[in-house]
Amino acid sequence: GRYLVFASERDGNEEVYRMQADGSEPTNLSRHPGADGHPRVSADGRLVYFNSNRSSDPASFALGTMDRSHNHEIYTMTLEGGDLRRVTNLDDWDTYPVPSPDGSQLLWRRIHPTGGKSESGRNSEVFWMDLRTGEQRNLTASQAYDGWPAWSSDGRRIAFASNRANAAFEAFDLYVANADGSNPVRVTFGDGQDRLGSWTKPSFSADGQRLLCTRSVGTSVDIFVITLRPPTS
Repeated sequence: GRYLVFASERDGNEEVYRMQADGSEPTNLSRHPGADGHPRVSADGRLVYFNSNRSSDPASFALGTMDRSHNHEIYTMTLEGGDLRRVTNLDDWDTYPVPSPDGSQLLWRRIHPTGGKSESGRNSEVFWMDLRTGEQRNLTASQAYDGWPAWSSDGRRIAFASNRANAAFEAFDLYVANADGSNPVRVTFGDGQDRLGSWTKPSFSADGQRLLCTRSVGTSVDIFVITLRPPTS
């Protein structure tokens, strides 16, 4: 609870920063001309997980470019910005890393250039990795866009956002599933319109009974807390 870690373009490039909990002493941790973002601190406070395109050709560092020559991978570093290590080495975009509460597993979003029901043809999935063995698995396996994964504090459940329930793929809803991706349960019912909106970026409360998330309606984005129904046995 001493620090906040965040991404910012305040120096003209997307970097990962650390600052004191009161907002003082902002420090650039990533210090690289590539795009570094989506930082997440491990539960023990020792590592910062983030995604970066620093392994690409420097000519490809411009933000917003997406193909396999402009690839993003997942990295870790310490809270001081040292001991940089690469976690993934894959052809597709790997972003939004979320380590498990015990530090042994990782959730993240992988974007494929093909195979999705979207205007661009891209697809987004939630992937899982055992950080000790390197084993990986696609937990969502849908042609819809699935992303923004989160762990429950006990590591037994995950949450993610998906547009699989919207026929036009215009609205995202939140789902809660078992840690292996089984039994996904839809917990919001957006419509992408002015009434119910689109729900993303879930995060579990410490007791696992609520989700903190965002809802987008038109150009407005608000923060919501959703109380979950008790899981069935």
